[in-house]
Amino acid sequence: MADDTSRISPTAHYTGAVWRANGLGDTRLDGVLSRTVHRFLSPGGRLVRPFLGGATLDTALLRRHLIIDHLLHRAICAGATRVFEVPAGFSARGLRFSSAHRGVQWVDGDLAHMAGLRRAALGPEQRVEVIDLLADDGPHALSRFPTAEPTVVIVEGLFNYFPTPVVVDMWVRVARFLQQCPVGWLLGDIALGSHVRNPLVRLFLMALGGIARGRMTAHFDGPRDAESTLLASGFTEATLHAPQAHARALELPTPDAPDYLALIEARVGSLDPHHAIPLTPG
Repeated sequence: MADDTSRISPTAHYTGAVWRANGLGDTRLDGVLSRTVHRFLSPGGRLVRPFLGGATLDTALLRRHLIIDHLLHRAICAGATRVFEVPAGFSARGLRFSSAHRGVQWVDGDLAHMAGLRRAALGPEQRVEVIDLLADDGPHALSRFPTAEPTVVIVEGLFNYFPTPVVVDMWVRVARFLQQCPVGWLLGDIALGSHVRNPLVRLFLMALGGIARGRMTAHFDGPRDAESTLLASGFTEATLHAPQAHARALELPTPDAPDYLALIEARVGSLDPHHAIPLTPG
């Protein structure tokens, strides 16, 4: 494919390559997915694996993706009928879930260049829209969409590249949109300061920031601080999940490896009591 992929973040290519290597990608995206960054850096990750409890960047990214899948499945079982994944990047989650849950409306969102590449690669089967979570209003804002459906917004791998005030602004923006829906969920991930005190973990995250041509930012002192901020941003309930809380039950890779990221599950609105699944870790 002749499309220019140089404007896509190297971390998007790396993450897409991890998903593709583990059966979570889609062949139609291969034409715009570069696996060069992954081939170059993955061996280095394996070298530090003994010092990080058996973890590598690949396993951390894979666990994150699969746990968000699990939380999404819970939200759908609780009544969600529409999902926005922003940024969609090289994720094939929408293709997998749309096939398994025919009644769920799926919207892949990304900035204009990546949205164009996804649209060209996937064709009419998947709805792709330009969505900018930094926009309060206008043609690319999340707020432009109708609000009649119980809705999930997935934000994977984005928050850690922005300063904390910008992240909180995004939480407020998403909460404000979801407050107009019958019920709404935010699912995502965030690096907590308490998780990166190990100097090797800090080095690992610095390397990831180097791949992204930017800086990885650790937010908040711990999960309670993040949960309080989510509630102050407009969410009704908020839980920060540690990957170990799900790893064994979901048979995820290296369940005893240290956590680099916490998983966000936040909700606004009231659930149908016949479908309610409480926000509890594990």
